[in-house]
Amino acid sequence: MNAERAEIRRYLAAGDMPAEQLDAWIDRALALADQTVRPRSLYGVYRCETDGDGATVGGVYFAGKSLARNLRPCGRVFLLAVTLGAEADLLLRRESGRGSAYAAVMQAVLTERIERACDGAEEELRKTLSPGEILRPRFSLGYGDTLLSDQKAFFGLLPVTKRLGVSLSESFLMTPMKSVTAFVGVAQTERKDV
Repeated sequence: MNAERAEIRRYLAAGDMPAEQLDAWIDRALALADQTVRPRSLYGVYRCETDGDGATVGGVYFAGKSLARNLRPCGRVFLLAVTLGAEADLLLRRESGRGSAYAAVMQAVLTERIERACDGAEEELRKTLSPGEILRPRFSLGYGDTLLSDQKAFFGLLPVTKRLGVSLSESFLMTPMKSVTAFVGVAQTERKDV
């Protein structure tokens, strides 16, 4: 089984589903996703300072000790936004009519695709680094002790709506649904010869 299918199965946690049926659904969902979805991304780089309770990025304070820990070694941070676009939401709605089990497979395929798109965007960020710099793990608002409501400030710094067409609901959830925003800190590699 290839890594793509293994990841999709992991998202599904489909322990007792017949393998033949599951494989057929995965094949269909992958083919439709590849025909329909075109991932897009956007990033900006900002100065970053942390204290024990949060991080100031581009002059805006984001609360969260977990975010501060992640960005502590960073003087700069990328704000990253990635989306599969409205096409992914339309595809999921359309294909959900085939039944809830198949809808779960389509959901898992689109989740794998957004994660893959985030990984690809991160590779592009990596190409901009200077020698001796590394990227910290992606960190999204709503994770750990950070506030999902801080998405509004994130969208204020990075023109996500204007450039990618991703908007925030009143409860700070993104539309299209298969969209991700994240902080990706830039740190210096640790020298092992000291």
